[in-house]
Amino acid sequence: MKKILVAVDFSDASASAVRQALVLATALDADLLLLHVLHVPAEAPGFYSSRKLGKKLFRNMEEAA
Repeated sequence: MKKILVAVDFSDASASAVRQALVLATALDADLLLLHVLHVPAEAPGFYSSRKLGKKLFRNMEEAA
């Protein structure tokens, strides 16, 4: 199984990378996976530090995405 992973940040450069990866994936009959990472501010506590806080942080991350 062939897979191509492309990181995206919604910039013009990442859009170009997705287009190029799509051409390559089509030619190679490969799966195309897109990855977007959401930045958690340094002052925010760790996701697993508190179950209640973790749920709120996760909800905020979903809304931001």
